[in-house]
Amino acid sequence: MNYFVTVLGEVNRPGRYPVFNHKINVFEAMGLAADATDFASREEVKIVRNRNGVNHLFSVDLTDQNLLNDPNFFLQPNDVLLVKPQKRKKYAQRDVQNVYNAIGLAFSAITVYLLISRD
Repeated sequence: MNYFVTVLGEVNRPGRYPVFNHKINVFEAMGLAADATDFASREEVKIVRNRNGVNHLFSVDLTDQNLLNDPNFFLQPNDVLLVKPQKRKKYAQRDVQNVYNAIGLAFSAITVYLLISRD
């Protein structure tokens, strides 16, 4: 039986991937998506599973040694794997933007000062 799993979030290649005639585990699904990005939170990976019209949400920790014994280690047809970003990603992107803004403001202030002092 062929089916799909979807991997979204902080992965290098998010998308919907076909699974052919075998079980797929969480690590194999991450491999299909070219692994997690540097900003991925491997401790809080969510699995969305729809069974009989009801959505179920499971959480797995990819760093946990007992993950192999977790009943959600193997994905089921049409599961969605959501890899959350780390909290530091928000601050890392914001910090870079703040640096650019500060540099722009400094150059603007220097330019205004030079224009005023020339006269």
